Amino acid sequence: MSKILIAISLLVAAAVNAPAALLVQYDFTNGSDSPSTTGSNVVTYDMTSTDSDFGFSSSGDNLFVRADNTTSSASDAATDGKRFELRLDAATGYQLNLTELKFDTYWQQQSNMIGTAEPQWIIDSNLGGFDPENPDVGTHSIVSANSNSPDAASFTLGAQFQGLSAVTFRIYAIDQVSGTNAGIFRADDLTIEGVSAVPEPTSASILILGVFALAMLHRSRRVANA
Repeated sequence: MSKILIAISLLVAAAVNAPAALLVQYDFTNGSDSPSTTGSNVVTYDMTSTDSDFGFSSSGDNLFVRADNTTSSASDAATDGKRFELRLDAATGYQLNLTELKFDTYWQQQSNMIGTAEPQWIIDSNLGGFDPENPDVGTHSIVSANSNSPDAASFTLGAQFQGLSAVTFRIYAIDQVSGTNAGIFRADDLTIEGVSAVPEPTSASILILGVFALAMLHRSRRVANA
């Protein structure tokens, strides 16, 4: 009996403490909005865009936003409806424990830009009520203007992104420039890492298992001494 309990404990610990792995990746090859890689025990969907100026480049193999058609503040981003959106579900019988969302990004500046570029990504989720003014994932101000050495935008996903059946992220772009085709946001290799695991046993279920094991152990001893 003790060996069975040890085996069960090890299996539970392995499922709960599994290392983070790639759950989904979008590399936007040929302008595709579909996941290029999907991990184990997850259900993925095509990334969507709500505006033609938020698109997927077939020539650049990346995601793009035309800066002259972005808003200049997070409050405007909350109301103008322009964004990317992606969803991730756990497979039946599993739950998502997310650890990181990341992508490469750079700013493609145009010669007719007026003003100083302040391009910024904002990322939030349904868990925070889709609030770009107070994003629950975070913001990233683009520094690089070189496609060969893009910024590495990385967001740590905290406690609220653990134990999920599903989650939806929204990606907004804001800037302070003006002028026709003033510049273009670029992003590539968007990935989400974490674990899709069997739900961790509750304290009650562990207690019930322990009581059952003790009862069986007591019974076996009584039989042996009979």
